Amino acid sequence: MNDKIIIDEQKLPKLSGIEFIDFKEESKQYLILILINNNDWEIFLSLCENILYHTSFISDEKQNYNILVLRLNRWAEILKINKERVSEDFIKGLIGELYFLKNYLFEKYNIRNALSFWTGPDGSPQDFCVCDTAYEVKTQIGTTKPYIKISSIDQLNTQLSCMYLFVLTMGKSDDTYKNKVSLPGIINEIEEIIIEKDFSQLNLFKSLLFEYGYLYKSMYDEYSYVISNEIFFEVKDDFPKLNIDLVKEGIDFIKYSIDLNFCHEFKVDNKEMREILWIKKW
Repeated sequence: MNDKIIIDEQKLPKLSGIEFIDFKEESKQYLILILINNNDWEIFLSLCENILYHTSFISDEKQNYNILVLRLNRWAEILKINKERVSEDFIKGLIGELYFLKNYLFEKYNIRNALSFWTGPDGSPQDFCVCDTAYEVKTQIGTTKPYIKISSIDQLNTQLSCMYLFVLTMGKSDDTYKNKVSLPGIINEIEEIIIEKDFSQLNLFKSLLFEYGYLYKSMYDEYSYVISNEIFFEVKDDFPKLNIDLVKEGIDFIKYSIDLNFCHEFKVDNKEMREILWIKKW
């Protein structure tokens, strides 16, 4: 960084196990990140990769510094969240989105486009936006009542031309089952595909995982599942959902559940769904 950039330590977050050192050398100013505890090297590596991804294509040093501060503060938020025990709903939800990415989008699109369609990490109401179509992904455990949780009024309402709901049904597995699916496992599978097909997009994928709130924890290996069913539903106007236009002003934070027994008429055959995805291919 040039010496016109003022490093304000008050704007830098307090990151446990990481020390910041800034110094000047001739006309250059440096901000150095030092890892204190070597046991956290994987998290530290993810942090460095995330910063490099967001700054590598920007030549303006002041802009890069501002991005650095934003990334460090975002990192502090993620670390704070991950200090608590992540819920199984978080694990199942991320598995569902990654499964859709790997088994549907990667089959029809190049890696760069497929990753660009994943809008869930950005806080979008729907998990994927493919051209003029929105896709919302939900998971359920097969031993429970066939229902899904809707976490906001916007989730099944979109401004795009059409929308589909993808429901992945899973059963809990153990270490002996050959075709089990775990969160670290499916992430490794996707990374192998990206490395093989387009290595340049690997950092983008890692950045999306980070924005989603994922940092590897050994506890993730304790949860494994077997995929038992996958169903698509077309979300039309008469689909059993709350219509955003009928909700009075002042009502917010709506959460509700949908009984899938009342959604059979909206089912779309998986083969037909793949053809729809193919038609929309860029």
